[in-house]
Amino acid sequence: MFRTTIVASLVLVAASSPQERVDFAPVDGTRVVKSFAVNTHLELASASLVSGGEHEPIRMEMSVDSALELGVTDTYVSTSNGRPRALERRFDSIRRDASAVSRASALGGGERGARSGSPLEGRTVRFETGADGADATRRFSDTDRPPTEEERALLDGLEEDLDLLAWLPSGPIRPGDTFEIAPTAFAQLLSPSGELRLVPEDGTAAKELGAFGLGGGLAELLGTPEGTVEGRFVAIEGAPGARLARLEYAVDLRCVQSLDVASWPGLADPDPPGDDDVSVRALRSDADAILEGSVVLLFGLDSGRFDSLESTCEVDLKVTQTSELVRGERSTEIGVELGFPGTHAVSAQVRAL
Repeated sequence: MFRTTIVASLVLVAASSPQERVDFAPVDGTRVVKSFAVNTHLELASASLVSGGEHEPIRMEMSVDSALELGVTDTYVSTSNGRPRALERRFDSIRRDASAVSRASALGGGERGARSGSPLEGRTVRFETGADGADATRRFSDTDRPPTEEERALLDGLEEDLDLLAWLPSGPIRPGDTFEIAPTAFAQLLSPSGELRLVPEDGTAAKELGAFGLGGGLAELLGTPEGTVEGRFVAIEGAPGARLARLEYAVDLRCVQSLDVASWPGLADPDPPGDDDVSVRALRSDADAILEGSVVLLFGLDSGRFDSLESTCEVDLKVTQTSELVRGERSTEIGVELGFPGTHAVSAQVRAL
């Protein structure tokens, strides 16, 4: 009876709480600094060679790490209808470090590492969205001269939304209420700001790391997320004028994708030692990943923009690479199946100037 009374009281308190609008609405002219840190760690847990329908365990060890750091300064020139109409973004810093450790022929054995930067660093891009809400146009606003072909290519794939708009509830909501968001919103936590045109300092080392050295890390390996992302408006924190809505999310997603063979490091030595008549050619690679975890988003009800985000997800990634083993005039299709449990974590903060 006592417990029933407590639960009923909590329900009544939640029902009596005033509704809030968690809307993006910063004052025009506001300038903020945003920082994103995206870290992935994968550790090989299982490996097997597949030939003629038979699975044979392989003794090998491998771990892969990827760390992206992105810093920008955003100026909200004008906003309306819950999104920027015109936004100036200076890319202050862009850096990604990738590394892999292997005790097998994969990656050539040993340790490999690559650091990447971007020619976008130091540049300022203006995003403008029409009244019809169409995707934002992009142009460099730090120069008056016409863009070169290389500069136009840098703009392709850039995403304006670093405000996590897809993570916000769509209407009035009160503490205790739940809501769902589109699974595709999680893509923002894989590659914030979209395609950053990362360029490795050491092209050879980056190529050996595949997607982790040349592309966008885990984002390069995952297909379109499917599943559920369930949100809950937990509470309002902070004093009047600096109130923060605490939003918590439960993530349960699956991503399946066929990869370009260059996206994943070679899992077999193309020229096995000791036999000049044998060669191996990679045919295809496939990735199947499950992500489960949580996200905590603090949103400024008075500032009209997000304040911070912390996300931690467990990753269960399975990669299958199919290759052709050629010996003289005979060829055999073989496969290598790898299981990588790991973690994917994102931390983001906003600071007003």
